[in-house]
Amino acid sequence: MSWRCSIATLAGFFQGAAVAGGPFLIDLVAAASERGETEVAEALGVLQERDLVRPTEASRRFRFRHPFLRRAIHDAVPRVWRLGAHELLAQALEERGGPRPGGTITWCTGCAAR
Repeated sequence: MSWRCSIATLAGFFQGAAVAGGPFLIDLVAAASERGETEVAEALGVLQERDLVRPTEASRRFRFRHPFLRRAIHDAVPRVWRLGAHELLAQALEERGGPRPGGTITWCTGCAAR
């Protein structure tokens, strides 16, 4: 196995991807985890080698090997971190022209509260 990135980067990727959903986009994982797209891409490569994440048919879109893996990671993330990541994700979605505040932000922060 090739360890091109740190354990902290891998953990940040897993947490960001779990918050970003399934399937997830690389740029949204970067936003949720507050990491650069290069770091996220390196972590993605390592996790693909281990068959923990897999590409989908859509460009730059990936999914966890199994939905239970995503759920376990999402639920293990401390609520405070998860809330912040959901807020960052909502901001990133709005910057892309997504729903206005009250739509995405309400939904994302509602998810974080679970």
